[in-house]
Amino acid sequence: MRIPIRYSKENAEDWILVELQGSFHLNEQSTQNLHRIEETTRLSGFNIGDLSVNWEEATAKLRVGNSLLQGKVESLKKPIGVLKKEGKEDQASIKFLGVARTRILFNTRPLLLTT
Repeated sequence: MRIPIRYSKENAEDWILVELQGSFHLNEQSTQNLHRIEETTRLSGFNIGDLSVNWEEATAKLRVGNSLLQGKVESLKKPIGVLKKEGKEDQASIKFLGVARTRILFNTRPLLLTT
């Protein structure tokens, strides 16, 4: 089956891929919020932490609760197209949303923050 891809340069955006190594363990309240969001089939609006990026030094920090992840900004060797499937199985189409050329990689153990 062929699925047409709709492409519009005006609507295409630059995306940044955020890559996390490991797993997240959510508290009960976050788990309830995630189930509520999953019911709408969207994860937008689900806050996992605070991200800050220093573009000149190509570094990033992600604070999740009382943990701090330190990462680095890298260019992808091959750009990744961001696509969204629309429609039902028999009349599906794929919308081109943009291209990810950069990634923020968090691959070290988190630092524990104390107050």
